[in-house]
Amino acid sequence: MVMRKLQINLGLIVFLALLSSSVLLTSCSKDDDDDKTTKITATYTGQFNTLNFQSENYKVTVKKVDDNTIKIVPEDNHGTSFEADVLLMTDSGITCDVENSSATVFFTFEGDKVRLAYNYNNSEQFNGTTE
Repeated sequence: MVMRKLQINLGLIVFLALLSSSVLLTSCSKDDDDDKTTKITATYTGQFNTLNFQSENYKVTVKKVDDNTIKIVPEDNHGTSFEADVLLMTDSGITCDVENSSATVFFTFEGDKVRLAYNYNNSEQFNGTTE
């Protein structure tokens, strides 16, 4: 009788140990929706202007370098590739800073699309949305 009781108690202890370990080992990660830098990593199409070149359907790609840095890559030799650091993230957009530059970079969330607008050193401008 004592042996039977010991088996039931041991089974209950093993069950509770397995249950608690599965609860404790469940990951607590952020949702992808909260990661705005991933949301802005895309190809944008829009208006591009420099002193010597203009295009209405110009493509610019934004790549994620790390959690706080992105890289802006224009489609060809008409624009300048540069990295920008995320300064401010809100529900409506992201503001970035380009070190040692007078560049301004803004991302605005517009429903399913994202708008990218930047002015790089007052010599090239882009304003476009994700495809």
